Amino acid sequence: MYNLHAMKAHAPESARYGGIASFYDILFGPVNAPLSRVGIALSRLQPGMRVLDVCCGTGSHLEAHRTHECQLFGLDASPHMLAVAAGRLGNAAHLDRGDAGRLPYAAGVFDVVSCKLALHEMSEEARTALVCEARRVMKRDGRMVL
Repeated sequence: MYNLHAMKAHAPESARYGGIASFYDILFGPVNAPLSRVGIALSRLQPGMRVLDVCCGTGSHLEAHRTHECQLFGLDASPHMLAVAAGRLGNAAHLDRGDAGRLPYAAGVFDVVSCKLALHEMSEEARTALVCEARRVMKRDGRMVL
């Protein structure tokens, strides 16, 4: 059995989720799917919109956006989670490995910036940095879904 909080507390950022990435969706998918639907409804997606999912994990939330014909981007610190996301999404999304507090994107380019099921795992400083960065990369009339 995995203690996620203990693993994360002692693992470097890039090593987190290494042991659970391959079956994360089996464990959490039934809970995450309804949250994805709520996030999509709040986003008011239109074809062609640019959507960034920060801390995208296995890409399950991005996958839920595919039918809306949006340009999909995901960022995560874990190479293990990104490998699962890449297998799931293929060429349907542009995936980057990086720090949520220092997003590698230009200012004002995304219509929607989301971060689901990750803020509770971060320090207050990391949460603040993520939200500030999300606001920076979001278009003036964009939406942030947390």
